[in-house]
Amino acid sequence: MKMTRPWKIAAVVLLLLVTAAGLWLTSRPSFPPDSIQNILVISIDTCRADHFGCYGDHRAITPNIDQLAAEAIRFENVVAPVPLTLPSHCSMLTGTNPVAHGVHDNLDYELADEHVTLAEILRDREFVTGGLVSTFVLDSGFGLDQGFESYNDQFKKNG
Repeated sequence: MKMTRPWKIAAVVLLLLVTAAGLWLTSRPSFPPDSIQNILVISIDTCRADHFGCYGDHRAITPNIDQLAAEAIRFENVVAPVPLTLPSHCSMLTGTNPVAHGVHDNLDYELADEHVTLAEILRDREFVTGGLVSTFVLDSGFGLDQGFESYNDQFKKNG
């Protein structure tokens, strides 16, 4: 299966944002606790970055994300280590590649507790952490709930 370039860009943008935030937080031992009050990570699988207003589509109808982007740090050039949802999210949350964290596919893998996640780093710095996912491949059974005080991965059928 071949990925389109815009999809790659969207996945990579989020990966760099999370990795950069994690590296920044861990490399600054004395950052003022009040200087960062909120960190919001939005991961939208298979969404094209060039269809958001904040990435240049003037016809886009994405006012909420565009407003968040205008008030936040937004990255334009990033690279994803793998084009699969679970290993890519493990990379985003640990700042490591699949060779280091050991998750190489969407099923039959689990992020081991020994890997420190961005949520764990933030929780240890007294941030309130929460995750809300809407795909089975990011279920807590795969280890992505590490460090989240609340991790909602319950899926209900409509109807």
